[in-house]
Amino acid sequence: MWLPVGEESREPVLTTKLMVPMRDDVHLAVTVYRPDAGDTYPAVLTRTPYSKDSTETLMLETGVTTARAGYVRVDQDVRGRFDSAGEFNLGRDDVDDAFDTIEWIITQPWSNGDVVIVGDSAVGFTSWRALASRHPAIKAFVVSDSGGPFDGLGFYAAGKAQLDVMYLWAGVSILQNVLERTGSRPDDADLQELFGPTTPADKAAALNRFVRRPMYELTDLISRYTPWVREWASHPDPEDAFWASLDTRHIAAGVGLPGLHMGNWPDLFIRGTIRSYVNAVASGAPQRLVVGPYTHLGAAPSDEPVPPVVFDDIRFLNRAAAPTPQPVREWLDEQVTDGPVSSRAPLSLYVQRANRWREAERWPLPETQWTRLYLHSAGAANSAGGDGTLSGLLPLDERSDHYSYDPGAPVPAAGGTFLEPQLALGFVDQAEIESRDDVLVYTGERSESGFEITGPVTVELWVTTSAVDTDFTAKLTDVHPDGTSTNVCDGVTRLQYRPERKGLVEPGSRQFVTIELSPTSYFFRPGHAVRLQISSSNFPLFDANPNTGVNHLVEPTAPVVAHQTIFHDSGHPSFLVLPVIPDDSSQHGDPIRDARNGD
Repeated sequence: MWLPVGEESREPVLTTKLMVPMRDDVHLAVTVYRPDAGDTYPAVLTRTPYSKDSTETLMLETGVTTARAGYVRVDQDVRGRFDSAGEFNLGRDDVDDAFDTIEWIITQPWSNGDVVIVGDSAVGFTSWRALASRHPAIKAFVVSDSGGPFDGLGFYAAGKAQLDVMYLWAGVSILQNVLERTGSRPDDADLQELFGPTTPADKAAALNRFVRRPMYELTDLISRYTPWVREWASHPDPEDAFWASLDTRHIAAGVGLPGLHMGNWPDLFIRGTIRSYVNAVASGAPQRLVVGPYTHLGAAPSDEPVPPVVFDDIRFLNRAAAPTPQPVREWLDEQVTDGPVSSRAPLSLYVQRANRWREAERWPLPETQWTRLYLHSAGAANSAGGDGTLSGLLPLDERSDHYSYDPGAPVPAAGGTFLEPQLALGFVDQAEIESRDDVLVYTGERSESGFEITGPVTVELWVTTSAVDTDFTAKLTDVHPDGTSTNVCDGVTRLQYRPERKGLVEPGSRQFVTIELSPTSYFFRPGHAVRLQISSSNFPLFDANPNTGVNHLVEPTAPVVAHQTIFHDSGHPSFLVLPVIPDDSSQHGDPIRDARNGD
């Protein structure tokens, strides 16, 4: 039974709760929503570490509307969570459990033998684990706002802990059900406080106090209740064999199934969303990518006017934003049932600050003009504090810039891709950050007619450090006509985990560093300018490097101050690379146009 998008059957929906046996005789709980019409249907499977019957995530409403759209909805509590038996260990058992659950689904009298995997956020991670089972009944998937261990779920980047997920999410969202199942209460005052505050201000204060404890203490504390946190924290290198079966990058590259990937630019998982899409395209099956303007929990980023949130009847959470109101329904009807073939381009991307959608054929966009803006000193010796410039001209013999990074007083994060809504999300004024002595600032000329960037953003630096290991961070900002600077996207590189040069460095030796910022689509309006912040911390968006080379997530270490140098001379040019999308109307006397032609 296929119904056109926007229409629903009025048939009654049967809801059944069952326990499904796994191969080791552990039983996992499912709730099944199906049309009461005596026919067979494709099944939509979600496997969640949250409650399958949660009213907060609209599971009941989603289940009923999915069934009325001609699908059977199967929602399952993963092993060790809520109504399911067993021990929870993030990702460890999901491949076999998903395979066994699908085996059960296709034997049911209501099944037509086809299964679709759907999920977002943490449920997106379990969805990738289900896809890794390679069960032949899986016909398509929808994964949104999700990523793997090095796309925000555990780490922000190689070696960089994503604190508000690995520690705060594990210490609140996951821990709460662990305590309920065991009837216990944490004996740590800081951990207790995370459950107590009711106002956003109190909650934010508790979160900040919690993450400022030594990292190895946090790992010890959380791992008493969720042992997988220590396992993950002990393996900060994505190339470690430990990640061979857990890293979503490898699953996506071999998935070979039609997939819809949905994400949002201010979302902490946007790097994983884009990376999974690109890898899945390489597998040869049809893929579609939709990226909207929302933060992870569905809020608009500060003052940004965005399209209204709409409810997609098959999507897991209620924050779909797309050029059509029901992208998931459209996709599944095309790929799984006898619905019409869409004429849409594979990519639908919302351009922030332009308040419009862009359709494209592939990522990065074919028309992208990769534009270098070189870092320049303003001429002052030791010009720390933010008086540098950006331009398309190669630097000559310019003085280097210097700053000192103290792990005990890291640069506070202002805006960005946080999970917790109590932290400053989205576009935030950077005045306080840019006034610090440990933040270098480089500003371009104002654009006369405005320009769009859509794609990956990178920074390449020549540096030295007095430490054996340290971080270098980059933040792209938008300077408004009144001088206000607001963040666009962030990135970080930890020296010892650079893929091109692994290991600790000789203090004082010159190093080449590439920093990948989160991909974005953003319009710099007329009269605005590009700015680049360079520093070595962005806390608590990610952990503060102690500069010792020790994995401080699991081992105590005494932090040291690192003295950093950024070079930008003729032999060692440092630069920002922007993915500029050409617009013929903006090619007259524009600094970005000049930068594109400057080489």
